[in-house]
Amino acid sequence: MIGFAIVGPNFDVGQSKEYFEEESVDPGLDSFKSLTLILMASRLFLVVQYLQSLYFMKEFKELRRPMISIAFTEFVAAMVYMALFFSFSKYHTNAYITWYVVAALETLLVTVTSSIHRVVSFKGTHLVQRMSLLTLIILGEGVMGLAEKATSIVQAQIFGFVPSTIGDIICCICIIYFIYMMYFDWLQEEHMGTIRQQIWAFLHFPLHLCIVLALEGSNQFLAWRAGTVKAFELANDLEKYMPYFNETTTTEFYQEFAEYLSAITEPVVDSALANIKGSEQLSSLYDTNTTAYDAITVVGNTTTGGDWKTALRYSAICYLTLISEVYKCIGFSPPESASDSSDDSSGDSSGDSSGESSVDSSADATIGDFNNVATVAFLIFIYFFVTIGLVCIITGVISWLAKRHKRGTDRLRLVSNFVVGLVFCLLPLMSIPDNDAVANFVTSAWVLPTVVILLLLSKSLCLAARYTDVLY
Repeated sequence: MIGFAIVGPNFDVGQSKEYFEEESVDPGLDSFKSLTLILMASRLFLVVQYLQSLYFMKEFKELRRPMISIAFTEFVAAMVYMALFFSFSKYHTNAYITWYVVAALETLLVTVTSSIHRVVSFKGTHLVQRMSLLTLIILGEGVMGLAEKATSIVQAQIFGFVPSTIGDIICCICIIYFIYMMYFDWLQEEHMGTIRQQIWAFLHFPLHLCIVLALEGSNQFLAWRAGTVKAFELANDLEKYMPYFNETTTTEFYQEFAEYLSAITEPVVDSALANIKGSEQLSSLYDTNTTAYDAITVVGNTTTGGDWKTALRYSAICYLTLISEVYKCIGFSPPESASDSSDDSSGDSSGDSSGESSVDSSADATIGDFNNVATVAFLIFIYFFVTIGLVCIITGVISWLAKRHKRGTDRLRLVSNFVVGLVFCLLPLMSIPDNDAVANFVTSAWVLPTVVILLLLSKSLCLAARYTDVLY
């Protein structure tokens, strides 16, 4: 596990770059080699453990064939991993796909062996308790993630605990608690049959994966809401000044607006420097703000017409950059490749500091960076609702598998979980007819409350069904 933690940060199968003689090289090649050796060692330890158990229980002849079969399967997997180590040479390769193939095959063979030889099945084990503890640990990680996000809001200093942010924190806690209730309320600890119990156990992998993503998504939307409140606050302040921008505006107005623009930029920049490691847009924010300040001040001290439009456009660019940095302060940074491309555009514009070309180049770079931040939010919107929906569906299926004797109320619970889960999964489709609908929904305060309301509705139906069973 320590090995996995070490190689994890550098694990990226999708990156390659030009190196030396323009030949594609995988920058994570060393991580691939290390992970392969770790996988090999883990399988060899399993071989030793199975053989050791077989030795101490050698008087039970019915154990020999399944234990030897499983030990042999793990040994073959270890040898495949060892051979795979040498395939990671200097150049980029897709040999890592073998990891997934071998893992799937060994899981299949071990499962088939335990299905044929019931003596090595889950029967009589503490599987249910262990899975329950693992689920609790994952929910606990969600609580820690929520605490971390709340702390980052405080540390950023430019955000405050407004009513909608406090409401979202309460919603995140409710989501964690509802998932806890959906899983544990109908948990059955009795043996459920070898095949059914294996299916029940396998379903925990997608369940735990979906819980992790759903809780991370809820925490991200908490941060997103804090950033949106601040962004709207900046936008509303800007709207107060926009009607006064024209060729007849007084010098005092331009100077006042320039000073205001500089004053609101400073805390955002300070917060970004304190909370963002290597923000690529900070230098651009400084440059854009300085250019906007100079342009506005110059317009305020000249009598030539038309320059006020350039000043207005620079101020809009500065505002858009400020809003992008607000979201970055709370953790919504775009992918590195997208950010790099935006920076390249910004860098190209610095060489041309005159006229419309300079303004247009700055605008393109800033809008591109802002769109990248919005893309991250849209991605979170999709996986959050899909995974929270799958959590509802899978918990219903798990409860159905665990119960031997089903009642009408069990069917009602399964149907309610399935319907609510399906609604969650279909919500991202609202972007197909009108992308503005998603933008309006994501920037509203109703993202997390909507989830809580639907989960409460599903849970209320389940509780009503359960109390009906108790009464009758």
